[in-house]
Amino acid sequence: MRSSRSLVMLAVVLAALAVPVSSTFAGSGKPRAITDAGLFGLPTDVFPATKYVNSHTAEAALMGAEGSFTVGQPANFGWVGIWVAVGGLIPNATYRAYLDQTGIVAGDLSTAGPCQLKGTFITDASGNGVFYYEVLDLTPGTYAWSLYINKIAYDRSGKLVVNHTVLISENLDFTIE
Repeated sequence: MRSSRSLVMLAVVLAALAVPVSSTFAGSGKPRAITDAGLFGLPTDVFPATKYVNSHTAEAALMGAEGSFTVGQPANFGWVGIWVAVGGLIPNATYRAYLDQTGIVAGDLSTAGPCQLKGTFITDASGNGVFYYEVLDLTPGTYAWSLYINKIAYDRSGKLVVNHTVLISENLDFTIE
């Protein structure tokens, strides 16, 4: 029950995020198109019995971590916008979003990475967070990417001491013509 309710809330957040973006696209005279949408899974489900099985992924599972993404593309432009909404994470915590431009095959760890850091976001008091990223100057072709959401923590000196993946997306599939 909680999972269904959370996914509905995530869909509402994604819809709300799309409103200002669609007005930006509308100004160009080109319609905005949703080219793909999907869900995030726990790393232990995507890559079982691997380095992703650790206390941080176990904590995310206990908290009910989940998420969804939408890939939007204005017609006839060589770029995409990626909207991410997550829930069930640690409240008021910082997370990193990484992009894997090679895509993944669930169960095959050799398909994971390399990943590039694309930004950070902070969850709200309920453990929900949103992230948006644009990928510009894409050449024509078909793409299959995946996203990783990582929990991060710093020690008192400011040194990064935790950077563990807590969610991995299905592949983001789209074509640039």
